[in-house]
Amino acid sequence: MKQLLILSGKGGTGKTTIASSFIALLHAQQNEVCFADCDVDVPNLHLIFSEKQTFLSEEAVFRRRAVIDQQLCTHCGLCDRYCRFGAMKNGVINSYLCQGCGVCELVCPVCSQEHKAVYMVDICSGNYRVSATPCGTFSTAQLRPGAGATGKTINTVKENLRRFCTDTPVAIIDGSPGIGCPIISSVAGVDLVLLVLEPSCSGLSDLERILKTVRQLKVPAVGCINRVGIAPAFEQQLRDYCAEQQLPILGEIPFDPLVIRAINHSRPVVDYPQSPAAKQIALLYERAMEYLQDLQ
Repeated sequence: MKQLLILSGKGGTGKTTIASSFIALLHAQQNEVCFADCDVDVPNLHLIFSEKQTFLSEEAVFRRRAVIDQQLCTHCGLCDRYCRFGAMKNGVINSYLCQGCGVCELVCPVCSQEHKAVYMVDICSGNYRVSATPCGTFSTAQLRPGAGATGKTINTVKENLRRFCTDTPVAIIDGSPGIGCPIISSVAGVDLVLLVLEPSCSGLSDLERILKTVRQLKVPAVGCINRVGIAPAFEQQLRDYCAEQQLPILGEIPFDPLVIRAINHSRPVVDYPQSPAAKQIALLYERAMEYLQDLQ
């Protein structure tokens, strides 16, 4: 199964808009489609494909967090001193800062028969879901605010996709924004990355960062420019940089009010054939599939 990952250097560039249209177009060509949403902090692909979905699997996401037994704690301050994340303060744990590394438990000198004064527990921080939709099999996860461990969660989302989609030739993955740990986990193991570029003040710096990250992971990348027509100067900057970096631009999608209508109605843009953006997304899809199939 070849995997096409759709990314950008920031949120709001149109990744999910393009990913949902690719899924709809792929479904029109073959009966079964596999797709995933790896933006596990704020997933939204399910908003478009939630109609008539049936859950195939649902599991809890667990993470390790420190707990203090106040009856045992002597307030020696060792956990405070050695916690590099600043999660310990005067015998109180900030659960949003705790990363579950276990150093506090290691250095704690007070121990009962059952556990130390500071010890680690597993707590539920979200859930994984695999569902059957009219378009195919959908894998995603939803973490609670401040849960962390997004990289491990994304790895499991992709593993679930492979586990439930054994005979599907192509999978579409909607990635996370930014360049951090979620991006590294999203990119690992995919065959092609499609970068959605935004003609804005931050668009060029976003492209520089995300392209550097993807190329460090040695994954082929192509690009497309979204919302063409609203900022010609920024668009040309993106074209020039892509030419300099030898990043192929497979398409340019015009700014189109019908895209907003499609989003408001939770539909893929290609469901509106009169849309200029839909026509360009369809061309982009064909070129991306050709590029993907040509990869060895």
